[in-house]
Amino acid sequence: MDWGIVGQGTYLSTEDRSRVLGRPSNYDLSLGEIQLGLGPCWRHDWAIVYGGAMFHWFVGTMDDTVLGDFEVREKTAIGGYLGGGLDVDKCWTFTAEIQATPDAFGYSTGIQLRF
Repeated sequence: MDWGIVGQGTYLSTEDRSRVLGRPSNYDLSLGEIQLGLGPCWRHDWAIVYGGAMFHWFVGTMDDTVLGDFEVREKTAIGGYLGGGLDVDKCWTFTAEIQATPDAFGYSTGIQLRF
């Protein structure tokens, strides 16, 4: 078994038009996210399982012509993650992961191509 760390940062800024509460609305949305994790990783010949503790910081603002200005913020930042992968063949791996804090839950699946 090995130990590892993971980190990810994301920033999004967009302007669009949508319907809010049944009314047409223009909005500006800005979001920032940072994730840091630490935990064990177990690898077998064709599989990997990993997980651990996670720090998740999520903040942003939205300016909407129907609802007005408001902040987007996750209240708690400490949580956990668990994931794994299966080697389909020499170059392809199927992966899945879940992440959770008391205020948020997310999951993902993917296929990786190594070359």
